[in-house]
Amino acid sequence: MLTGTMTPAEVDAARIHRFPMPSILYEKAARTGRLSRISAPEPFILYSSTIEARKNHLLLAQVWQQAIDEGVALPKLVCIGKWGWGINDLIEYLGKHPALSSRIEFIGPISDDALIDYYRSALFGVAPSRLEGWGYCASEGLDFGIPVIISTDRALREATGGLMPAIDADDRVGWYAEIRRMTEDGASRAALCQRIASTHRPTVAAASWASIKDALHDRVADDAAKQER
Repeated sequence: MLTGTMTPAEVDAARIHRFPMPSILYEKAARTGRLSRISAPEPFILYSSTIEARKNHLLLAQVWQQAIDEGVALPKLVCIGKWGWGINDLIEYLGKHPALSSRIEFIGPISDDALIDYYRSALFGVAPSRLEGWGYCASEGLDFGIPVIISTDRALREATGGLMPAIDADDRVGWYAEIRRMTEDGASRAALCQRIASTHRPTVAAASWASIKDALHDRVADDAAKQER
């Protein structure tokens, strides 16, 4: 995405480097022996993200309202994160559909320890964001072994290694169908969990820092070679 933006601007794309974001929350959970699954009082779906326009909570509200209208019993949606900008449409929609107050819970900011337990007990995660820089809400879900339905945003695809189902952020029909399928099809959900276990590996902070140092060393070596020429 950066290369496609920089090239028309005549910026040297070779100076753009990718490094994996560290799995900080997973490492904290590992140090305290809190990686195993735990039971929740009732099944729930998790979205951990600042509540703002680009994060697309409105689409999820519309999906849950459709389920209510059709008599479909989706698990409760738990949204963790502080309220941000551009949320007037979401607030207005929630106000017009009061039944959502019992099906969508906005937790607000919480501690790392509390967030770890939410990841350990969630049925699966959702990340319908329109634009991400990385997408911790998705990669952290995989760190804790839970499937995450993501949007087709390229950062989210990269953060999840192409392992998870991806749906366009404006495709409400597709999101409704996939959330229902993931909820109702335990075998499919288990297969995704197995895919995560066999393929995904959390990134330790040391490896993340090493990749940054390698990129800086490459930059210094490249500049030195150019000066010699």
